[in-house]
Amino acid sequence: MELFILSPRHKQSYEIDWLDLHTSQGNFVIKRGHAPMIIDLLPHSSFTFALENGVQKSVQIRTGIASIMRDQTTIFISEEHD
Repeated sequence: MELFILSPRHKQSYEIDWLDLHTSQGNFVIKRGHAPMIIDLLPHSSFTFALENGVQKSVQIRTGIASIMRDQTTIFISEEHD
């Protein structure tokens, strides 16, 4: 599954196995084939994903929105925390 992370200053893309998003409705684990949705991410939180080789990465955010499709997810973030 493709993951795109877009911010005002950066654009990153990854091939991932899964993605864990924190929202006000709880956590969502996203994998290929997930039902399409658009969801607000929990402010001042993080999201974690696993690359296809098993390496896990985490991104701290201030605010964000995720657009989830069956074979890709795009996360729009206002800023990353350093």
